[in-house]
Amino acid sequence: MGAIGDEMALQDQEKLDQQQAAQNAREYNPDGSAKANDFRAPKLPESTFPKGLTSGKELTVDRGQLNGLVGLL
Repeated sequence: MGAIGDEMALQDQEKLDQQQAAQNAREYNPDGSAKANDFRAPKLPESTFPKGLTSGKELTVDRGQLNGLVGLL
């Protein structure tokens, strides 16, 4: 059959794809909201920062630790 058979197979596949798309379209309400999609965002994890942590006006740095890091670069 060759090229004619290939063309017919492609047409059949396109028809199946269109039928599947039409069937999937029924999974949604007319306003676009999904009937089948029940995704809910996961709950965010609790903060890992200590509860007593407060911010100040000045930044403090442990110079020994900073120098150790600079030495790694």
